[in-house]
Parts: sequence; C-alpha cells; structure tokens
Amino acid sequence: MESNTSPGPAQTTATAPFFHGNLKTLGFSRQILIIGLLLAVAAGGLTGYLLNGKGLGATGNSNNSSGAAGEATSVKSAGINDKTAFPDCAQGQLEKGGLKDEGTHHLVRGGGPNQTAYLISSVVDLEAFSGKMVELCGKSIASKKAPWLMDVGYIATIE
Repeated sequence: MESNTSPGPAQTTATAPFFHGNLKTLGFSRQILIIGLLLAVAAGGLTGYLLNGKGLGATGNSNNSSGAAGEATSVKSAGINDKTAFPDCAQGQLEKGGLKDEGTHHLVRGGGPNQTAYLISSVVDLEAFSGKMVELCGKSIASKKAPWLMDVGYIATIE
C-alpha cells in the first residue's frame, strides 16, 4: 500500500496561510491607508468650512446692539452683497405675506399697489426685517400671479 504524501483539500485550507506576501509590505499599505484617510477627512472639513462662507469673506448677518446688557439686538443687514448675482434692487416697507401663494413677504413701495414687489429668499430670513424700511437686492423670477416676484439675496435696514 502506497501512501500519498500530498496534502488533501482539508489540510490545505486549514493550514495554508491567508497572506502569502511580505508582512512589511502590509504594514506600509496600512500607513498609506491611514494617512490617506486623515487627508480625506481634513480636506472634507476644509471644504465644509469654505462652503459655509466663513473662509470666503462672505457678508453674513451683522448685528447692531445698543451696548446695554440684556437689550435686544436688531439685525442691520443680511445675505450676500453681490450685485452680479443679485442685480435687481428696491427700497420700501417690508411686510409679511405674499400674493396668492407667491412669495412669503412683500415690499410696499411708493406709487401704489402695482409697484409692490413680492419676495422669497433662498439666502436670508426676511421675517427678521418684517415691518421695517429696507433696501434689498435680489433676482427677479418668473411668476404666474404676482406682477413682480424676487428672490432676495441681500437686505439692509434703512435708517
């Protein structure tokens, strides 16, 4: 009776090493992977910081406080003061309410109801300026009911 010296299938799978390469190469790959992941996280954080507007010098909300402790602050301006992105400007009294579901606010201007601008904003909170005289800049957009509908990008109170 001859004995077969070659290992059977059970022996090869149970005793064969999983990694046949050099262990130093595996350690080097782990270092590269860890460094790559740290760089990706840092790049993502930097991108979020820049897109948030803090790193690009964007105009944010500026508050005017009276200086006394406990007194409320009033918002003087908000948004992005960029005439190329928001070329249409108007002045008037900002009031809450749109026209037949178009706009969240409206700007009452001199000259009667046909001069009223109906407003939405994808950039600023118009409610913070409701009831105040303001100057605003935005981009006119198509509407079905309002004579003038504007997406406001920048707003400032007029004193």
